[in-house]
Amino acid sequence: CTNLVTAPADFGNLGGVDSTGTSIFEAMFYSCSSLREGPNMAFLPATIGTKCCYQMFYKCTSLVTPPAVLSATTLGTQSYAQMFFGCSALTKGPDIMATSLSTNGMNAMFNGCSSLTSVKIYYTGAFATTTGGTTGNWMNGVNTVGTLYYRGSDRTKGASAIPTNWSVSSF
Repeated sequence: CTNLVTAPADFGNLGGVDSTGTSIFEAMFYSCSSLREGPNMAFLPATIGTKCCYQMFYKCTSLVTPPAVLSATTLGTQSYAQMFFGCSALTKGPDIMATSLSTNGMNAMFNGCSSLTSVKIYYTGAFATTTGGTTGNWMNGVNTVGTLYYRGSDRTKGASAIPTNWSVSSF
């Protein structure tokens, strides 16, 4: 998929795909280096299964427009792990509607997204304090300055929580 620039427009019209299953969209656009625009992901059900979107956009180095919204509110194990890993052109992450995270649910999600300056997340719980937690290294290697839009009270700083020099804004 090295020449794919835009994800298919009818991506969300998959007719009966059960996103609660395992690895449904895993590595779907893996290393599509020309992909600039991701698909609509607002069709995700409230609960998604293990590795549902694991490494979906892994090293899509030209991705500048991710899905606007990741609509699942309950994540299975590694559901969004490494989803945007190495997407170095990405400046703004999707709105992450997840309020319940499981083991490694968002582990290394934006790891290596060196241009990333803005993420909005509906999760209100505490961030991981280790690399293997629910948000372990989720923001490792992002831009040194940015804003996390977050409703929770945790203000832990670091690659597994809120990046060190990022501000937090409630919404």
